[in-house]
Amino acid sequence: MTDERNQEEIVTIESLSNEALGVARVNNKVWFVQNALPGERVLAHVIKPNKNYCIAKAIDVIEPSQPRRVPPCSVYGRCGGCACQHMSYEATLEFKREHVKNALERIGKVQGANVLPITPSENRFAYRNKGAFPVGQAADSGVSIGCFAAHSHNIIEPPNGCIIHPDTVNNALSRVKEWMAAYHILPYNEQAGTGFVRHVVTRVNRAGDMLLTIVVNSKDASLPRSAELFELVRRGVPKLSGLSVSPNPERGNAIFGGTCVTICGEPAIRETLNTLAGSIEIEISPRSFFQVNTGQAERLIDAALTLANPQVGEHICDVYAGAGTFTLPFAKTGASVSSVEIVADAVEDAKRNARWNGLNIDIRLGDASRVLPELVKKNKLDCILLDPPRKGCDADVLAAAAKASPSRIIYVSCDPATLARDAAILAEQGYTLDCARPVDMFPWTSSVETCAKFIPARFLYSV
Repeated sequence: MTDERNQEEIVTIESLSNEALGVARVNNKVWFVQNALPGERVLAHVIKPNKNYCIAKAIDVIEPSQPRRVPPCSVYGRCGGCACQHMSYEATLEFKREHVKNALERIGKVQGANVLPITPSENRFAYRNKGAFPVGQAADSGVSIGCFAAHSHNIIEPPNGCIIHPDTVNNALSRVKEWMAAYHILPYNEQAGTGFVRHVVTRVNRAGDMLLTIVVNSKDASLPRSAELFELVRRGVPKLSGLSVSPNPERGNAIFGGTCVTICGEPAIRETLNTLAGSIEIEISPRSFFQVNTGQAERLIDAALTLANPQVGEHICDVYAGAGTFTLPFAKTGASVSSVEIVADAVEDAKRNARWNGLNIDIRLGDASRVLPELVKKNKLDCILLDPPRKGCDADVLAAAAKASPSRIIYVSCDPATLARDAAILAEQGYTLDCARPVDMFPWTSSVETCAKFIPARFLYSV
């Protein structure tokens, strides 16, 4: 039997994929089944056939497994934001830890990878401090602001707002819709490239301060009725701090355009992070990189501090340092810290953050593969911290880090697959995995953050 769209089969789920899809086999072909858990028998309906596999969804659970739960979100299964709400939170934690372990062992070839227990999130709902919401036309010709459906760009709008964002964010989105309706401001049409408002981006801190950014289909940073929008949103969100506009006339998936201009209020908000090294203050602007779960950001920093164990007088380098999320607490330990970042705006943010926190940090702009050898000429590096984007580290950066011969390399990863790939590269450079600590940064999604420690292979069996 061939796998065709709308084919239905009763299947037994063997395991979960990296995206939390149930894995089954039909006629020696793999089926990835949405809303299915290991050990279950489900009626699966094919929604996307492929030559080598197919994507299906469970339309009836015949034999449920113990971890199954009723999803708390009314649009779960249609929205592409979460993948794990049909299982208990404890089951999601075990799935993520196994994901990290399997990647390290299968891709990284790390035998018996020492993966420590995952750090759970204290806040499982309303935890996101950043949201980027696409804007489009609703079926009733109104405005729709929500999240993309799984495997498509159809916008799904939760009737009562998204439950992984604070209520203030959902209030702000409602006010933006009122503003658009009141002043006849058109939503973006992705297919035609017409309309005006493309995305609404929110940033919030724990004090409730909010930055609101409107991404527009325009070449200039003008926003009609901006003062009215600011006042309208502030009536629902009293601590709205700033309103910005980012012009983006280009087709494609990029959210922000090349610039972001503040037109009302403040250009940034501040967040205080309480870490093992003490409290630090970070400035957050609309385009700043900052972990989306503030409480878990603190725990991720603490994991890095614990694994690195920086000492007074040691020399540490933070690579892919961004605005200093890890640089600042490491500097508070009394270690001598340098940071390397290739994005000029982030370097300026890091310098400003260092001044606010009263820290003396050697902050450098440039490619780490060239900057690291320069730093080594000046001082021996005892520890190197790597916090690359999802694509992982550049091979020449890994080579430069290993050549610097630190006693430990701390690698912070948001993708177990690229972490595992880079673990294999580091092994070729003489560094082996000591341990890895997963952190649940993104409850109810299939994503997981990991902090890993690598040490020279010659130390592996030292007493």
